[in-house]
Amino acid sequence: LEMFGGKTSEEVKQIFATIPTADRDQIFFTLKNQGTIKNHEITIRRFDKTEACVSFSGTLFPDKGYIEGVLIDVTERKRLEAKQLRAQRIESIGVLASGMAHDLKNLLVPVKMAAELLQHKYEDQKSKSMLTSIGLSAEQSINLVQQVLAFVRGVEGDRKSTRLNSVTVNNLVC
Repeated sequence: LEMFGGKTSEEVKQIFATIPTADRDQIFFTLKNQGTIKNHEITIRRFDKTEACVSFSGTLFPDKGYIEGVLIDVTERKRLEAKQLRAQRIESIGVLASGMAHDLKNLLVPVKMAAELLQHKYEDQKSKSMLTSIGLSAEQSINLVQQVLAFVRGVEGDRKSTRLNSVTVNNLVC
């Protein structure tokens, strides 16, 4: 009775009334057809109005007209399973980000190198300015990718404030 916050069997009956109809129907159907049910998880509302996840195992005694069973509070286990699942999802996102960062870096390095090489080929100021801008953008992008990779690996680095306005303006000026 303590698990549900009730003190009397009447209070516990009130709590059992909060079991969703579909769960109750499933329990009774299984008991009727198989005579027993094991580890059927249901959500109940405790007497203090909080929810609990419980695992029900029981046996039907039709000749005696009652069900004998055991309820185990699995709320904490469910909470820990959900927390572990979230951690696994975050880890998967980190692996995905790492792969994308590597691919992006592999695409940016040739852009940076080409911009540097082409600066020697073109003599006019407009071409040099555009190639410098392309090279700087590629360099900043490579640095950003390296920061993402360091974060995914859990490497602590120097934290610096960056004014995005100046980065954007510098890269847009041709």
